[in-house]
Amino acid sequence: MKDSCGPLKALAVASVVNGVGDVVLCLFFNYGIAGAAWATMASQIVAGFMMIESLKDKGYIGYAIAVPSANELLQIFKLAAPVFMMMMSKVALYSLLIYFATSMGTQTVVAHQVLIQIYSMFIVGGEPLSQTAQSFMPELIYGAKRSLSKVSDVITYAAIFIIIVYNSYTNFTYVVVMCHCDDFPHARMLLKSLVIIGATCGLILGVAGTIVPWLSPKVFSPDPHAIKKMHTVLLPHFIALSVTACTHSLEGTLLAGRDLRFISVSMTTIFTLGGLLLLLFSNLGFGLPGCWWTLALFQWSRFTIALLRLISPNGILYSEDMTRYELGKASTA
Repeated sequence: MKDSCGPLKALAVASVVNGVGDVVLCLFFNYGIAGAAWATMASQIVAGFMMIESLKDKGYIGYAIAVPSANELLQIFKLAAPVFMMMMSKVALYSLLIYFATSMGTQTVVAHQVLIQIYSMFIVGGEPLSQTAQSFMPELIYGAKRSLSKVSDVITYAAIFIIIVYNSYTNFTYVVVMCHCDDFPHARMLLKSLVIIGATCGLILGVAGTIVPWLSPKVFSPDPHAIKKMHTVLLPHFIALSVTACTHSLEGTLLAGRDLRFISVSMTTIFTLGGLLLLLFSNLGFGLPGCWWTLALFQWSRFTIALLRLISPNGILYSEDMTRYELGKASTA
């Protein structure tokens, strides 16, 4: 729907509710972690109702409840199952990293926990690129304004604003508000812009996320042994973090083009190979560096495979036969 303001307002209000709730319930009423949980729940409820109201403003019946038909459930399954496999592959690899790091001793766990928290905080910087691709790509690929071959088109961005909103889940959420002019850029040029922005943001996030534990490690842990272990994996930490934003833009384009089977199969394959590589590194005694080099290879494999798919002659941005990506028409309430 290309509505950036609705989610932004909901997120801003939810963040305020969460922050105020944490202060009131934890400091004044001494509810502790239970108060933080109640504040988080209240903020999510408020955000949910605001999103529903935003849908109502666009003509949708936000509070309507309907039982989906068997055909609609099938369409939902075709969309959700590949995305579920993609998300679970990433979560499973992160869980394996924690599992192997936990078996290496207390100081290794401390070092890994510090770096993985920093990594998780900065990795969300690429999410706006994925959301932008999923919002603007579909009509360029499938709609009446589809344009895949006119390379002389000029991208007409009026502005791209990145608004940083603090989220109470101990990370940052970046919301991209894209103001566009009369004509939409065609799919290839839009992807090119997203990749360029992703590469720039990735380098910035990678440098920032690496400098913090490098120059100020005692902020996280005073243990010199844990600090030493952190410093041994800063290079793969930077390599993994710097490519993530570009990967988000590529995978967002694949999702927008409904190339779901490929992205689910490729992610599960990369996860399987990454798990085997992690097991091999662990058996060879590589320790924590083995875990982080596995993560770096995992992220660069995602980027490489998604890029090769998109620039392939049979990819969604070059093939004129789009019927193989169509899931059929689903009715809407």
